[in-house]
Amino acid sequence: MAVGVWLTAIASNTVTLTTTQGHPGNEVEIAVMLTNTDEVTALEVLIPLGDMLRYVEGSAVLNTERSDGHALSAAAEDGKLKICVYSLSLAPLKGEDGELCRFKVRLGKEPADYLLVPEVVMSDASGKSITSGVVNGMVTLLSPKIEVTTPTIDYDRVPIRSTYTKTLSVKNAGNEPL
Repeated sequence: MAVGVWLTAIASNTVTLTTTQGHPGNEVEIAVMLTNTDEVTALEVLIPLGDMLRYVEGSAVLNTERSDGHALSAAAEDGKLKICVYSLSLAPLKGEDGELCRFKVRLGKEPADYLLVPEVVMSDASGKSITSGVVNGMVTLLSPKIEVTTPTIDYDRVPIRSTYTKTLSVKNAGNEPL
C-alpha cells in the first residue's frame, strides 16, 4: 500500500515531453506538458540532447495560457538543454494540465530513436521542493543508412577471359528505404 501512495504522489505533478520525428537537418518542435495538483511557482527541466539533436537558440516559448506573469529562459550547454520557468512575484502557474512551453531542435544525420529523459525540479511559493514525475519524450530521426559489410573486393591476378565471382554485402541500417 505504501508503494501505491508513493506512486500516486509522484504522478500528481508530472512533466511530459512529446514525441516527434523528422529528417536530417529538419527543425522539429517538442512540447513540455505539465500536469500538476500542487501550486507550482517555479520549474527547471534539464533535457540531455546528445550528439544528434541541437537546440535552436531562441525557439523556446512559454504558453501564455498557463503563465501568470512567469518568465522562461532556455539555454543549451554541453549537450543538455536547461529550461527554467519562474515567477518573480511567486505566482503559481495557471491550470492543472496542459502545455507549459515548447522548443525546437535541429536534427543531425544518424537515423535512430532518441529518448529524451528529463530531470525536473519544481517548487512552490515558499521555495519548498515539490515531488514530481516525468514521462520521457522521443525524437525519431528518419533516414536510410547504407552499411557495406564487405569494404573491399580483391580479385588479385585474373587471367583474361576468366570468370570469378565475389560477394558484396549491403545492408540498410536506417529506418527508411535506401
